Amino acid sequence: MVPNLRTALAVLLLSAGTLPVGAQSVATTKRPDPIDAKAAVPPVVFRPAIAKAGPPAEVPVGSWQKANDTVWRIGGWRAYAREAARTSAPAASQPGARP
Repeated sequence: MVPNLRTALAVLLLSAGTLPVGAQSVATTKRPDPIDAKAAVPPVVFRPAIAKAGPPAEVPVGSWQKANDTVWRIGGWRAYAREAARTSAPAASQPGARP
C-alpha cells in the first residue's frame, strides 16, 4: 500500500506543478517597447464622464430685492439659525450633550 501512496503523491505533486503553466498559456500580443520614442501606440480617446448628462437646466433666478425683503420679513439670519438649531442634534462638544 505504501508504494501506491508514494505514486499517488508523486503524480499529485507533478500535476500541481503544471497547473500554473496551463493557466498562463493565453495568447499575448507583442507590446511596443516603452523605451522606444518612435514606437507605435494606440490613439488616446477622451470620453467625458458627464457627456450623457447634457447641459444644466435653466433655473429662474428672480429678483434679489424680493429675496432680501423676504429674509428681512422672516427675521434675517437669526431665523435661519433658529431653524438650524431646532433640526440639528447637539454636538458632543457642547456642554450637557451626552455621548
